[in-house]
Amino acid sequence: MLDSNKIDLNEGKTTIHSYIVDVAKQESSFLYFILESNEGICFYSTLEHQEGDPNRKIVINVPTGLLTEFEQIMARLSQSITGIEIQAV
Repeated sequence: MLDSNKIDLNEGKTTIHSYIVDVAKQESSFLYFILESNEGICFYSTLEHQEGDPNRKIVINVPTGLLTEFEQIMARLSQSITGIEIQAV
């Protein structure tokens, strides 16, 4: 099963939710640090950008079973990182 924001794996046992996070370049290393320190909650990749772009767009994928923890982390980051934008895709 495949739709715009979920990938169904293993006959419906795991669903992956995808988000795009837009964050200022100078704040992106803090975001990466937090994601890495919460190992296993999500996996991510930085989208291509042009030299000099002030922001980074990061695709984050989260399994359904860890969605609550991810949402809690992102809620705290939204309070800490000015201008961070999180959008489900």
